[in-house]
Amino acid sequence: MNKDKKNKLLWPILFLVIAALSVWAIMQQNKSFSLKEFSEFIAGAKISFIIGAFISVFMYIGFEALALQSILQIFGYRTGFMSNYFYASGDLYFSAITPSATGGQPACGYFMSKDGIPLMVTTIVLIVNTFLYTFSLVIMGLVDIAINPKTILRFGGLSRFFIIFGILIQILLALFFYLLIKKETLLERICSKFVRFLGKLRFVKNVDHKIEKINKKMDEYREVAAMISGKSKKLFIPLIYNLLMRCSLIAVSVFVYLATGNLAADVGKVVSIQIFVIIGAYVIPIPGAIGITDYIMIDGYKSLFDARHAVNLELLSRTISFYACVFLCGILTLLKFILVSRRKKVK
Repeated sequence: MNKDKKNKLLWPILFLVIAALSVWAIMQQNKSFSLKEFSEFIAGAKISFIIGAFISVFMYIGFEALALQSILQIFGYRTGFMSNYFYASGDLYFSAITPSATGGQPACGYFMSKDGIPLMVTTIVLIVNTFLYTFSLVIMGLVDIAINPKTILRFGGLSRFFIIFGILIQILLALFFYLLIKKETLLERICSKFVRFLGKLRFVKNVDHKIEKINKKMDEYREVAAMISGKSKKLFIPLIYNLLMRCSLIAVSVFVYLATGNLAADVGKVVSIQIFVIIGAYVIPIPGAIGITDYIMIDGYKSLFDARHAVNLELLSRTISFYACVFLCGILTLLKFILVSRRKKVK
């Protein structure tokens, strides 16, 4: 087995190990937890709301697909919804199983390139979408703080640290990606310095030649990036799609909350808690923010329910919003790889 195949196999295995340890740790938080009780908890859930939760997962992927489709359209590339659904699935799948929120971008870019979209176009499209994805969370976080400032007090000290630090990270990331779009020279300097750094470590040979190739690619990047100049208003639509994408993910927890017989009057509190959970999940770069997300979510839910109910609610919510979503995206990503391979054989 070559090194590339080993790396591809390593991340899914690591993801499963971390997921198993995370679920075990969650169970330990509530000593009275039992699989029998959790099964009864699921059995007692209203099926209509559970179906709504699964529909929200499909919508979560779908809104990223629409965001990518609308950004590609700005650059003059009209692509079908299903093509973008595959792009979004690849992005979400690899982002979940690798220790980075942007880990899915190479897969997304790979699928785009196989569909005939130039590399420089895919690069700027993914940078723009990542900026909007990050900016949408900054917007939701600031609105949540403005409307529900007391929600953060529902969390313990460690969770508050994660949330506050997460807000700062999101603001810095949004600024970074904005500069990459507007200040192409920044990207060029980063790439050149990184190559020189790798050269000093003797990981890269012919450093000057590599930098020269980067400069040529940056000329192409500037031409593509210039296409976004004066079209800032057109980014409003993909920004809305990114906001709806975030809302779809939050809707999964809301539907599960309602499915398990909780008061509709407290839906606003659940939404507010979930926004802070998503923000806090970005603090530590581990696959799918597994463990961190679970900890913060249970911590927030304990302000509304007893520990037993909070754990059951968190486990069911994460099973649908994360594990079921990753499974679906994995299947769709595999299907896309098969379609790409078949297309190669035909050629």
